[in-house]
Amino acid sequence: MRNIWIICRKELRSYFVSPVAYILLVMFAVIFGFFFWNSLGYFVNMAMEATMEGEQFPMNVNEQVLRPLLANVNVIGLFFIPLITMRLFAEEKRSGTIELLTTSPITDAQVIIGKWLSAVTMYALMLLATVLDLLFLFKFGNPDWKPLAIGYLGLLLQAGGLIAIGTFVSTTTKN
Repeated sequence: MRNIWIICRKELRSYFVSPVAYILLVMFAVIFGFFFWNSLGYFVNMAMEATMEGEQFPMNVNEQVLRPLLANVNVIGLFFIPLITMRLFAEEKRSGTIELLTTSPITDAQVIIGKWLSAVTMYALMLLATVLDLLFLFKFGNPDWKPLAIGYLGLLLQAGGLIAIGTFVSTTTKN
């Protein structure tokens, strides 16, 4: 287990030494913020129209803001996950350090799990950057936190599966 954490820390450090992590975090936060702003603006417009027409049906923040927002984040993840995983093993092969990993006294499974865990952690950090927008929603609205937590868990689990596929594809490429 110790070897997995060492590899995970090494990979996370390699993300944050280069501008890759910062660019991914900023791009993901900006795109998420744009979708959040649009869905919240649509919700406010619908609420104002309903008030002006005298309708008294309750507006649901979870159904009209959070569900479309998490669906959009799901699609955004499909574009960002390959950016996270494409360099996991291909960079090791390109720089020639794959021989050091294969001849070191750690198993192949530990290397794969460590690199996978670092990529999942990177995606979790990207999701964590979106929490700031949702804090405003909780401050000024009254959404239910349980569907939101389950939605984020689903995004993280889906990312784990897609990152596993991306890790496999990274092992099959040379550059």
